[in-house]
Amino acid sequence: GRVPIDKKAAKKLVSSCDDIRFSIYGHRAEHALEVQLPFIQTLFPGAKIIPIVLGGYDWPTCKRVGKAIAKVIKNKKALLVASTDLYHGESYTNCKKISGRTLEAMTRLAPKALCEGLQSDEYQACGGGPVVVMQVAAKALGADKARLLDRTNSNDVTGQRGGYVVGYGAIVVYKSNPRQESPHISYEPLDAPVQKELLRMARAAIEYYMVHGEIPEFEPKYEVMNEKRGVFVTINERGKLRGCIGHHESDAPLYKLVPQMAVSAAFGDPRFPPLQPEELDKIKIKISVYLTNVYKINSLEEFQMGVHGIIMRKGARAATYLPEVPVEVGWKTIDEEMASLCQKAGLPPNAWKSGAEFWVYKTQVFDESLLTQ
Repeated sequence: GRVPIDKKAAKKLVSSCDDIRFSIYGHRAEHALEVQLPFIQTLFPGAKIIPIVLGGYDWPTCKRVGKAIAKVIKNKKALLVASTDLYHGESYTNCKKISGRTLEAMTRLAPKALCEGLQSDEYQACGGGPVVVMQVAAKALGADKARLLDRTNSNDVTGQRGGYVVGYGAIVVYKSNPRQESPHISYEPLDAPVQKELLRMARAAIEYYMVHGEIPEFEPKYEVMNEKRGVFVTINERGKLRGCIGHHESDAPLYKLVPQMAVSAAFGDPRFPPLQPEELDKIKIKISVYLTNVYKINSLEEFQMGVHGIIMRKGARAATYLPEVPVEVGWKTIDEEMASLCQKAGLPPNAWKSGAEFWVYKTQVFDESLLTQ
């Protein structure tokens, strides 16, 4: 099936880095990127991609390309995927040994050392360059952990021994979760003038981005807008969801985070196409500013449906619902919300009953109807 390309982001990337150019040549006979597309289409229908094939590489090149990617996608909800095989050869024993060594190096999240090891043949991965570039970009965006999810090889998959064998592995690179040890912190609700100013900033950011392709700079009109809190921005069009993106961490001031999340909700929610100019007068912006940090709970007995937002995490999958979602949907029981949360995370409806972890938070919600008051 066809997959749309984010042409605007691709142009920005090419213009920002001399190592990157538009070309069909690298895509003619190379399938490493192509084989990822069915998974992307299944998990993120309608998502746009920036397809990059890397040829010869060294550490300075990987560093420049990785930093350029991070800069272009820093305000987008983006998934970085590096596609590679590991060992290729005739020895099952060497495949297990060398692929294991390579995967271990990849999980250290030390891209320079990985690059040097790949070039000296200490590690083997035909797509090693893209892995190094991905790790550079991920670290620039805040990632600090890498974890091996699984490993195998073509002999183990087919049940045969001997002959040609290829090593495989799957690694996730991510930002570690400081919420696990965080105390419960509460914030004061925002006054009406502050709410109105944040709503104006959100719309102004969307309108400016639509014309200029970048987020404008704002100054905090009120001191409280310097507070670092989590934020979600939701866009509705004629009563229906049109985009919703948020940031849980208390690591950015409100006057910066609200415009960023507004632009992400308008143009970066993979469930919807980018907002168009003719829709501007049809949308209503809603902001959810956190009244607490996100903190871990030991049992769902501590969760109050309709009062708390909740994050469920199981393995590598996670999903969240804002506090008002159960009320809007009409759920009557926690079981209903948990089942839907599991499905949102791509898990079976009852996956929450065993091995899942939960975090909660409270929000203050206001929308543009406030501007008419």
